[in-house]
Amino acid sequence: MRSTLSAPTGDSLPTPEETAWVRQPLAEAALMPPRVYHSPAVYALERRTVFQRHWIPYCRLSALPPGSVLARTLFDEPVVVTRDEHGTLHALANVCRHRNRQIVDDTPQPCHDQKALTCPYHGWSYTLDGRLRGAPQMQQAAGFERADWPLPRLQTDVWQGWVFVNFDLDAPKLAPQLATLDKALAPYHLAEMETFDFVRYNAPWNWKATLENFTEAYHQPTIHGSSFDPIMPSTLTRYDDVDGPYNLFYMPYAPDVDLLAPFPSMPGLQGEQLTTAVVVNVFPYFHLLIDPSSVMWLDMDVHGPDSHDCIWRMMLPPSSAALPDFDTRKEATRKIVSTVWDEDFSACAGVHKGARSRYARQGRLSHMEKSVHQFQNWVLDCYEG
Repeated sequence: MRSTLSAPTGDSLPTPEETAWVRQPLAEAALMPPRVYHSPAVYALERRTVFQRHWIPYCRLSALPPGSVLARTLFDEPVVVTRDEHGTLHALANVCRHRNRQIVDDTPQPCHDQKALTCPYHGWSYTLDGRLRGAPQMQQAAGFERADWPLPRLQTDVWQGWVFVNFDLDAPKLAPQLATLDKALAPYHLAEMETFDFVRYNAPWNWKATLENFTEAYHQPTIHGSSFDPIMPSTLTRYDDVDGPYNLFYMPYAPDVDLLAPFPSMPGLQGEQLTTAVVVNVFPYFHLLIDPSSVMWLDMDVHGPDSHDCIWRMMLPPSSAALPDFDTRKEATRKIVSTVWDEDFSACAGVHKGARSRYARQGRLSHMEKSVHQFQNWVLDCYEG
């Protein structure tokens, strides 16, 4: 009977009844109400309770040698992460304490050999740990002391070679929450991998639809029936129980597949590690697809309830990154995965359109959407927190 209930209209948040249905055990549960994929009110709630209270992936630690600066805008908040001469990370509000001009313009790559952050408007400058170093022509400002005007700070944490930031200074550190996941990822030595830009595209739909698409293999026979599913059949996928803010599942290769990966297998892998891909999500939107030869890392720039950028990077062990025909192998990899991503693009665009229909309702979950159920319950935890 639930499927025939009238749906709340407008920008209303999930009702207690809708929430309770999502909270049921997987075999009895429903998906989130469709308006959470387009409602401005829901997105405003997510900015407060998801993005500003939880750990957001920022960059690779290896991209920030001492003296480096990287500026990004996260959910309309200008942020800058620095690494000082001692190697200490600092995440700071990238807004001058004088007239609120963004200090460092956003750049796709870090700036190196930096000694200070200097606002281009009136020349106020800050040390890499955020202390006000210089403020020209302020000697006549009564009671003005540079020590009183540091840049506001965010938290930082490093996990598996990634730098994460958190707007909430009281939030528990991320790495201890992922200790069980660390054990599963140990054979891949992710912190030692080299990272390469791959592709970036705008996704004109809700960010959750993208993560959920990469959170289950249930869609493979229909969306990837001739591309991905013959290699890693969805019916072989194993979804783990989890004890933290993450998903973990395994996708074995078909027994008779003739895998011709562009890059060699990672050194040190053994047994089924050589014939199984691993999928990891760290909430809210960090995503990895780890196959025996390479890693695809998905980052996002979220712009609003119906727009985000998907930023894909490829990661490889140093031995593969040093191959003389690296560029040829990288291009071969791009051709393989681009076919799959194009198919996913079509699927997510269809969800975006359908979720706005007056007939859209909460759907039911397959047992093959265990990871979606885990993610959506985590999101509800955020909403209710």
